[in-house]
Amino acid sequence: MHAGTSIEITNTLQQSQTLDIGYGQQDVFDMQFPHYNKFINYVKDRDPADGVSINGTYLQYFLHEQRNVGKANIYYLTSDGDTCLSYLRFKDEGWKHIVIDPNILSVVMGEGNESLMHRFFARRSAVDGSIEEDGEMTMLVKMRYDDYLRFFNSNNLGAKYAFTLDDATLVNAFGEMSRDELVYLRAKLAVARFFPDAQQLIGFIGDLFAQRIITGQ
Repeated sequence: MHAGTSIEITNTLQQSQTLDIGYGQQDVFDMQFPHYNKFINYVKDRDPADGVSINGTYLQYFLHEQRNVGKANIYYLTSDGDTCLSYLRFKDEGWKHIVIDPNILSVVMGEGNESLMHRFFARRSAVDGSIEEDGEMTMLVKMRYDDYLRFFNSNNLGAKYAFTLDDATLVNAFGEMSRDELVYLRAKLAVARFFPDAQQLIGFIGDLFAQRIITGQ
């Protein structure tokens, strides 16, 4: 343990610097992985039968209950594009909670990864942009639309906005869109920096964040 300095942002958006004496294990964890705490506490007293699927993070090592923790095959469970049947498959396999690091999907970006791009995001029509075959991300968005994903938390602002903003906010920023275009836009926001229009997507995320800071949202 040792002394350290903490900097916090006050309600008036000013920096407040304090000297902390004696950092312990939880202090270090809270500084490195504060975004884990909400989920850790959410499932702290879960029934051991409620499975936790964790893809691409170290979160599993910090859960209080280590039983029934693994990795669901999201693409397989959602591959028919039916949110109701997908939910039932998750339920039948015992997966009640899904944790995913969307940045792991960056492996699909770039030339030569078109099939993986379709699998993780979606295969779209070159004519009108409609979704011809859903991928993991668009199916998660659709399950959120259909109220099968109810608790949501993320430290990634793009992902948070992708899954929590109403359609009107997105339409106001990006123009009128079909349902498929809205679904795909939400999937893109979760990993905005990997797309050709990253500057526009990240600009929207930053501008909205600044507005919400001012209004206290």
